[in-house]
Amino acid sequence: MILEDLASWIAVATTKGAVPVITGRNGDMDTIGSAIALASSHPNLMACGLHLGKLANRLCTELNAPFANYPSLLLGQLSWWNNNCRCCI
Repeated sequence: MILEDLASWIAVATTKGAVPVITGRNGDMDTIGSAIALASSHPNLMACGLHLGKLANRLCTELNAPFANYPSLLLGQLSWWNNNCRCCI
């Protein structure tokens, strides 16, 4: 995907509501940092995921980085996602 296409998709998706930038099972610092960097491009984007490595967790805590950790999703509690998210990256 060309970056202009991604930017256009984000512009459309964020008009519909909250858009999580979801990280996968790899919670290392470059994965988390990339999600935070992408999410910083628009106020309706939020970096979030299920896993945070030790270093990523420590840095997010110390720097008050905007990353939402949702371990409750592992338990199948999807109500927040179902009620608030219209798209995801």
